[in-house]
Amino acid sequence: MIQRVRIAPEYSILFVAGPEDNVLVPLCDKQDITIWSTETCIVFGCFAEIDGDTEVTLAPAAELQAGSVQRPDCVLRFDGELETPERELEVTTAADEVVMDTSVQSALTRVRIWSDHPKEPEHVFIGWG
Repeated sequence: MIQRVRIAPEYSILFVAGPEDNVLVPLCDKQDITIWSTETCIVFGCFAEIDGDTEVTLAPAAELQAGSVQRPDCVLRFDGELETPERELEVTTAADEVVMDTSVQSALTRVRIWSDHPKEPEHVFIGWG
């Protein structure tokens, strides 16, 4: 199922993790890196909060790659595995507000993130599975 939300999250970041995974992600001070991850959490940057919304799409990766969802000018920025022992993925804000969630099929889920800008994307696509 494809989910979409337009949001200007606090601190211009969002998190992808399982519902019980509140593990801190060590942030890097390199200016060219806008996605950070551990085994249980991914943090990615959004369009600057003061400048407007970021459109975030969450969908099975197969649907995103099959072309059923248009990803204009987006580049693959992350491709890795995330521990999902509860078989759920959530996209949350820094205030721990759940923006989107979905069920996944296993305790280890491949997650891919595409965006239209390396630092301040207006469009982010999160594909799982």
